[in-house]
Order: sequence, then C-alpha cells, then structure tokens
Amino acid sequence: PHGIAAYTPQHSDSSQIGQSPQSKLLLVVNHRTDIDAIDVFKINHDLFGGISGLTYVKSLSHDLLYNANDCVVHSNDDTNLSFFCTNWRSTPTGSFMDAIETYGLMPWNNVVHCISSHHDNQPTSVDCSVVAKGLTMSNGIEITNDGSLLAVVESLNACIGLYNIHLNDNDKDWNHVRLSLNRHVKTRSACDNLTWEQNDSKQRILLTGCHPHALTLVKHSQDTIHNKAPTEIQRITLANSDSEVKNNGDKVQVLF
Repeated sequence: PHGIAAYTPQHSDSSQIGQSPQSKLLLVVNHRTDIDAIDVFKINHDLFGGISGLTYVKSLSHDLLYNANDCVVHSNDDTNLSFFCTNWRSTPTGSFMDAIETYGLMPWNNVVHCISSHHDNQPTSVDCSVVAKGLTMSNGIEITNDGSLLAVVESLNACIGLYNIHLNDNDKDWNHVRLSLNRHVKTRSACDNLTWEQNDSKQRILLTGCHPHALTLVKHSQDTIHNKAPTEIQRITLANSDSEVKNNGDKVQVLF
C-alpha cells in the first residue's frame, strides 16, 4: 500500500457506497504485482463510534493509474464515486530513463480524475482522465472540505500546486471535472505527504513532510544504515484573499 485517503460524507446516507450513518470510505493505493489499483474499503464502527475494522468493497484499476502515488476522494453519492490520484513516475523504476526523469527534473507526471459508477451499492467500472500534467514528481494530494481547491505536491519542483476545481454547469456533473492552476507555493524542499490542519478558524493550513536535501534521500534508500536523510515538517498557512496572494501571503514555516 502507498497513498491512503479517508472520506467522511457531509450527509449520512445509507444508499451511498459502503456507507451507513456511522461509517466512512477508505481508499488505498495498492501496487499489485500485475497493476496499480485503488482498493475501496468500508470503515466499520462499533456501538460506541470506535473503528472496529474494514470491509473490502472493490479494487479499481485503469490504464491512467499506471504509477499511482496518492489519492483523495472528491465526492460520493448513490451514483458515482469521484476521486483524484497522482502518478509520480512515468518510466520504469530503475531504468535508464528513470534516472533521466529523476535527475533531469523532468515534468512528465500528472494528476488524474476518476469516476467509479455504482450498481447495487458496488463500484462496477472506473473512467479516468488527465486533469493536470507537466508536473515534476507529483506526490501527495489533498482537497478542501468544500471540494473547491486541490493541493498537489511536486516533490522535485519544491512546491505545492493549488488548483481550482471546476464542474461543467451542473455542480453534480462529475464526469466533466477540470482543474485550473491557482498558484504555486514554494516549499524549497522535496515534500511528500500532506494533510489539512484541523482548526476552528476559516484559515486553510497545510501540514507536509519534506526532504530538504533530496539527493541524500536517494542515497538513504540505497543504504539506510550509513546514509542519513534529514527531514522536516512544514506548516503552510494559505492566503485568504487575492490581495494577500499578490503580497506573497502564503506563509511557510518549518515546525521541526
């Protein structure tokens, strides 16, 4: 398993896939021996609201999910499950072209949007399309609670891309989702996973784990005992208005 995403419905509806008033969905990137897949699980709860286990629902695969890294649920109802996924490599791992892609900082990666239709409360098919391309090692991905903004880590471009999410005319027309780049937030570090900080204010704050010296990470993967790779946690407070954005209002802070 690789990337993982939990989804909590805003309105509990037992007709939604694998859901009941006390359950959630869990999507997991699974690098199987034959193909990459997104495994869908139902999160089970006990009588006291605690998590009691997972129930496997379905595995979703598609030609555009060829080197999946992370995923995030966009929305879900009794008809469709909508999610985004990053592909972080475009060449076979360990190949000559893999080295070219990594050390040449090639913008060959992308974000895909997928729709899985439901039948008898089971996902029966998945259709995917590329919604953002030209990324340099697209990695962690997150979405705001209102489903309007997507945050995507570009590890080797040392930034986080913020994308506006658009639906064609109908706010439920998930088959025609498109993205437009809002801006890039420079991290000056090769970041990986990210999540939203939970707070009571309207401020949007991202937390992300990063590698300030990316090349040392490559050496560390080859010899984890003798080659150490420094890491850091960043807290990124996003600007709330256009005027703040113009004045470099995104605040990047190294917490640890």
